[in-house]
Amino acid sequence: MNKIIIALTTLVITINISACGGSSPEEKKEKTCQDGILAYQYAKDFIKNRLKAPSTAEFPSFRGVSHTYKGKCSHRITGAVDAQNSFGAKIRNRFDVTVRYNKEKETYSLESLSLK
Repeated sequence: MNKIIIALTTLVITINISACGGSSPEEKKEKTCQDGILAYQYAKDFIKNRLKAPSTAEFPSFRGVSHTYKGKCSHRITGAVDAQNSFGAKIRNRFDVTVRYNKEKETYSLESLSLK
């Protein structure tokens, strides 16, 4: 009976370890490559760099933007951001941004950005 309990306990622990941390570094990079929410976080940083008052920027949640995974770790995201202009008035700017994840460098880069 004790041998069965030990065997079952070992099996449960093995399954938990495999489920939690069994991904290889390459599998993790591939998940990051295709992660639209993470791509949006980086896109927001690139957009803020173009605003007159980046600290006033109000972005919608991920559900409030349009996201397209273009393949090869490239993401196109369109939406709007509200931020103050140089006169202090809050205005809405439409954005169309494309970012790409580099698996070797493990960084995102800006491919294109339109802010109107």
